[in-house]
Amino acid sequence: MNTPALQQRIAELEAELATAQQQISQLQRDQTLFQGVVEHMPAVLVVKDLEGRFMMLNRTASMASNLTPEQAVGMNDHDLMPPEIANAIQARDREVASSGDPEFYEDTVMIDGKLDFFSTVRFPIRDSQGQVYATGTVAVNVTERKRLEQDNVLFRSIVKHSPIAIGNAPMDPPELNYVNLAYCQLLGYREEELLGLPITEVFGEDPAFINATFQECVTKGTWTGEMRYRHKDGRLIPTLLVASVISDDQGQPIGVTGFVQDLTELKQQAGQLRLFQLLVENAPDGIVIADGQGQITYANRAYHEMFGARESLVGHSALELLTPEERERMTNIWATHMLNKDTFVEQINYRRVDGSTFPAQCSGLVIRDEHEQIVGYATINRDLSEQLRAAEERQELQEQIIMAQQAALRELSTPLMPIAEGVVVMPIIGSIDTSRAQQVMETLLEGIAEHDAALAILDITGVKVVDTQVAGALIRAAQAARLLGADVVLSGISPEIAQTLVHIGVELREIVAKGSLENAIAYALERHRLDHG
Repeated sequence: MNTPALQQRIAELEAELATAQQQISQLQRDQTLFQGVVEHMPAVLVVKDLEGRFMMLNRTASMASNLTPEQAVGMNDHDLMPPEIANAIQARDREVASSGDPEFYEDTVMIDGKLDFFSTVRFPIRDSQGQVYATGTVAVNVTERKRLEQDNVLFRSIVKHSPIAIGNAPMDPPELNYVNLAYCQLLGYREEELLGLPITEVFGEDPAFINATFQECVTKGTWTGEMRYRHKDGRLIPTLLVASVISDDQGQPIGVTGFVQDLTELKQQAGQLRLFQLLVENAPDGIVIADGQGQITYANRAYHEMFGARESLVGHSALELLTPEERERMTNIWATHMLNKDTFVEQINYRRVDGSTFPAQCSGLVIRDEHEQIVGYATINRDLSEQLRAAEERQELQEQIIMAQQAALRELSTPLMPIAEGVVVMPIIGSIDTSRAQQVMETLLEGIAEHDAALAILDITGVKVVDTQVAGALIRAAQAARLLGADVVLSGISPEIAQTLVHIGVELREIVAKGSLENAIAYALERHRLDHG
């Protein structure tokens, strides 16, 4: 029955059908768009049921898991990853499904031994009745970012604790915006005191020179040279500055970083080394250094002059400069001291370049490295030619002087004087030894014979010590005089000498003794008068 009401209803149904078809077409377009977005999005998209089984993976997730979506459906995290990582991921899925709210996490994922880090958002998926039946995960791989962050932390730590002072200044204005600990220690400031300071205030050079150097570094890209910094207390610090331009991604300079090495100690060492070199080079003694094989590596001016060498001796063997007989002896000495780790002092006969030889005092030592391995030898050599010649001349002169002195002493210390006919006097002064006793006897006997003396006076007033030797010499002189027909009178005996003679048991029966020379002369004159009436 074709009534208007039926026709109206058919028209309404057709309109509803057209609308439904439009909605279906829109849903199909939306689904295609959604699938395209999901499939090509760079982030990982994974949908799992409440049992943790994969329901859907987009292409990025498929590539990350090395599985096609068809292969992955029905699998779970334990099929792809180690248990401890899979358990952690599933626990987070259950947490989201239970709470019904999206959550943000940072996941660690390991597939085929490759460890990656993901920044993820997990969300519940509900059905038409609002019940959660699945969970979705959208994850972005942040492994590279994590690595860069770790490298950045490591880099900052290295720079901060570097023993080299490091500071940075931007292009405009050139003020310090970064300094490490060594930079602060070098200048004596705290970090907050340095940050923001114009670079001209930390240098000890003229500000115009600093600004010009900064611009030169910007133009050339680098600058290296010595530069003085100013410490907080005002003193200047010599440094080696290596400056480099820092550029952005477009290659535009954005600042300058300086690497600063304190040269104070090196300057002091260099000064000491220069002083040492001057002292060694101008030393009057010959100084030489040889390596472990005995090859000369250094010889000062005096060493070359000592050997008459006009050309450098560096590179020659030190043994070549010894006389043949000295080579074996010194080789043994060096070997001995190598074992004993000792120094040595020896007199050595060297051979000059012209073949002549000379004696020298050689003071040597073995040079060792930090591992006690021998790396060379050093010797200080002094030519003894003039010294030995002078010593010989002094010895000869000394012997001549001694002989002259002895002759003079013989003449002066044992004079013999006639005081009357047949009477002579011989005063004795000083100590009497064997040589002097023989001299006394010879002088006495010669005087008695020369003057035909019958009486000889020996005066010992000038003899301070009389012992057994002296007494014996006097007795022998008296006995010898008797053989020539003369008597001996001994004068100048002090109380001390008398006690000594008694103490040592000297018998003076053959000698007339008087206490003084005056008494002895009086005795002699009286006896001469009686004998010649």
